[in-house]
Amino acid sequence: MRKLYSPLRYPGGKAKILDFMKELIETNHFSENTVYVEPYAGGAAVALGLLIEGYVSEIYVNDFDPAIYSFWKFCIKKNHKKFIEKIRKTKITIKEWYTQSKIYNRSKEGFNLGFATFFLNRCNHSGIMKGGVIGGLEQTGKYKIDCRFNKEDLISRIETISKYKDKIQVYHEDTKNFLCRTDMQKILQNCLLYLDPPYYKKGKQLYKNFYTHKDHQDIANIMRNLNGKWVVSYDNRTEIQNLYSGFKKKEFNLTYCAGPIAKGAEVMFFSNELNFIPELQNAA
Repeated sequence: MRKLYSPLRYPGGKAKILDFMKELIETNHFSENTVYVEPYAGGAAVALGLLIEGYVSEIYVNDFDPAIYSFWKFCIKKNHKKFIEKIRKTKITIKEWYTQSKIYNRSKEGFNLGFATFFLNRCNHSGIMKGGVIGGLEQTGKYKIDCRFNKEDLISRIETISKYKDKIQVYHEDTKNFLCRTDMQKILQNCLLYLDPPYYKKGKQLYKNFYTHKDHQDIANIMRNLNGKWVVSYDNRTEIQNLYSGFKKKEFNLTYCAGPIAKGAEVMFFSNELNFIPELQNAA
């Protein structure tokens, strides 16, 4: 059974891509001091797996969503002990769900927003903030609000991550600004950069910060002019294929849970600096 490191659930979660990234690092002979950069952190499943299993020495994670940023910055990076204690004390009930929903909707940044994000992520359908509570407000469904909230398992994941917190750098910026930061330019030339932007077709349904076609185009233009080793993954749409035409690519299916379980057609694009591209198995 695949080891899970992230405390967050994410629609179309890329934990299944972890094995591919390990092989990519090995076949392209990255150094043991390789830095891994992920501008759309989300659940950061790939980043955490590579760091904890020793494939990279440091990770830079960025997310423009203040809720996700608050989780990584204030609950994991700065206050993991306080966070664990909060998990132990908090009851997983519909009453608490209402409380955390209010905090989530009214807060701008900080520990309380980070915890509310975590709580709703574990209690809502497929981890989607708009997804509604598992089991329904009357809790008449087959599964109940706490079915994805195994406290001891989640605390264990957080304790593991805390051992590496000095090797985790957290940012809160628009991805375009993040990639163009002066202090990131040298890092981006000597790292493995993985971009998993909001889905082109269903982004508006899944993410608070979804993209327009112009946004996707802007990111593609930045990647075309970036000297370094990078990977970009997307839902497999003709519009995206056109934006990244000329780059090596791999098409595959990814089983994800965002509503009914389904197989989504995905595509990965690779920079010219990556010489060896491993086979990419359909991720189940």
